[in-house]
Amino acid sequence: MNNTFMLGRSGARRLANSGPLSCGMMTSVRSKSMVPWCSALRKASGDIEDAHGVAVEVVTVGDAPLDDRLAALLRAAREAMVNAAKHAQVDKVDVYAEVDADQVALFVRDRGVGFDPETIPADRLGVRGSIQDRMRRHGGTAIVRSVPGEGTEVRLVMKRSNGPAAPATEEDVTS
Repeated sequence: MNNTFMLGRSGARRLANSGPLSCGMMTSVRSKSMVPWCSALRKASGDIEDAHGVAVEVVTVGDAPLDDRLAALLRAAREAMVNAAKHAQVDKVDVYAEVDADQVALFVRDRGVGFDPETIPADRLGVRGSIQDRMRRHGGTAIVRSVPGEGTEVRLVMKRSNGPAAPATEEDVTS
């Protein structure tokens, strides 16, 4: 019997990075699955790689439990990565995230075709609704800088929850 299976590029990278010190470990708290934030970010980037055929290179510094605010940040980051993969006409998207005691800062960059943010039609809600408004609703900020012919950078900053936050579950990450 052959037990060999194929992994996509992101699956192979996640497997290679799944050592005991990686951010991919899961622990159980009160029967809810606590998902480390950087693990959820890497999963989202891998899903985007698999869906769009564009490499998403993720660098993270620090980690935190995925709470409601960081789940919102993750969803905004996912939208920014999808936009880059779909529209930038590049082979690679770069993501850098830094977690500290007070906030999480995340940058999604591409060196693609860029666009003029002022020309986004009102009925297109990806940047406005799924990124900027979502971050604002949860106490964060989103800045989108893009120049035609030079690429795009999306900067997302979310304050960390000061008090105990409800842990996010797998459902919060994928919805």
